[in-house]
Amino acid sequence: MKTFKILEIINQIADLSGKLKIQFLADAVEADAELKRDIELFFQMVFDRSKTYRITEFNLIESNPLFGEVAKQYEFTAMIEFLENVARGLVPVNNQTRSQGNMVYSGLHKFERELTQMILDHDLKCGMGLKSVMKVFPDLIQELGFMKCESFDVDKVNNDVHLEDGAYSQLKSDGVRCAMTHEPVDKVQLLSFNQNPFLGLDDLQREFAALRETDGELYVEGELVVLDRSGNILPRKTGNGIINKATQGTITPEEAKRVRMIVWDIVPAAAAYGREKYEVSYKERFERIQKLFGNSKYIIPTESRVVTNLAEAKRHYFELLARGEEGTILKSPHSLWKNGRSKNQVKFKEIHEGDFIITGWLHGDARKKYEHCIGRFQCRSKCGEIEFEVGSGLSDEMRGYMKDGKTHSVVPDFNPDRFIGQVVEILYNNRIQSKVEGKNESLFLPRVVEVRFDKDAEHADTRDVLIKREEASRQIGDIDV
Repeated sequence: MKTFKILEIINQIADLSGKLKIQFLADAVEADAELKRDIELFFQMVFDRSKTYRITEFNLIESNPLFGEVAKQYEFTAMIEFLENVARGLVPVNNQTRSQGNMVYSGLHKFERELTQMILDHDLKCGMGLKSVMKVFPDLIQELGFMKCESFDVDKVNNDVHLEDGAYSQLKSDGVRCAMTHEPVDKVQLLSFNQNPFLGLDDLQREFAALRETDGELYVEGELVVLDRSGNILPRKTGNGIINKATQGTITPEEAKRVRMIVWDIVPAAAAYGREKYEVSYKERFERIQKLFGNSKYIIPTESRVVTNLAEAKRHYFELLARGEEGTILKSPHSLWKNGRSKNQVKFKEIHEGDFIITGWLHGDARKKYEHCIGRFQCRSKCGEIEFEVGSGLSDEMRGYMKDGKTHSVVPDFNPDRFIGQVVEILYNNRIQSKVEGKNESLFLPRVVEVRFDKDAEHADTRDVLIKREEASRQIGDIDV
């Protein structure tokens, strides 16, 4: 395997910008079939987020002066085989397995150890993401689709939601987005919006696996939530913290038994992967959801009401707000499933929200509680036109704060830099002109909802997207009930 050449190409791509990266990669592999095969295999390892290695790094075994270098040198293919076995669950991730990985890692060339870390991080570290790579290797990864809704707009509702035929007003769940799929055929997968697998949710997987024999290979969309010991859904921050453990493979069996999936859509797996069209109305799809999961313990159809005009839709929205829910989604009964944003489904939500990129962090004020911890995040929109700092909403756990007796201190081994580059969900009152000279806009009264480890920076919002949402919120307020 031409590993040195692969790293050389990646390093050269890092020095380029925009479309030049794509063109350089295409030119580099055009005349060398062997290199093209090798680099495609490596890129599959890096970008296939359905593969979870549950190992974040390997330890280098230093040479012993009494015995010389590490006894055996390994080919890079040995590391690929080792990681494939871990991802498929063929070997347990325990101390013995880690020791074996450390041995293989230590027996690689230094530049191959760099490539190994890229696989573990799912990141080429050259500013080139999956979408760009797939312009050169279009069949690299079989991407799973997700259907998303539009922000509220009166004209969209009147033209595309078909209220007169009985639209569905559904609870906007406040959990973690999840898709269940029967593909690949050898296992059931529970995948996040970012295509990372949720691990350890055995009861959910068993219920879904049983459907394959009777209903074929399916794809079901919904959100994961967690129940407390009384059977009530936990607050978002608490519940999502538990669910995030499932992406790391650290959720306990007791926690896993309290996870439920609220579901709202179902299509054949082949349609979700883009291999076939599925022209079945939402009315039929949701009726199938209710029939399949109406008596399920772990998979629950979303709360839904049929409405025939905007006033009814808004009344349902206010009922759920009064209960402390986030909002509603209004769906046309004729809506077809698609990968992407559907004009036939709109979101009711008045408070402004957005997904931003964390670019840095600052300590708290001197001689105050968070002096040695994260005081606030530095954030920006995807387009870079909005920049702000936010501390409100950060929990002590997120800040890395702990109280040791009467003194304030930092959680041992806490790494605040792990948040940099992550997406953070923010609630805010308005956009305002920045007080910093030379900057464009900021946010008035921003509050952190949560850090979205299930989203990539490419899914953060631009200023134009935020403006559309703000206008949608104003229109909802203007509807007469």
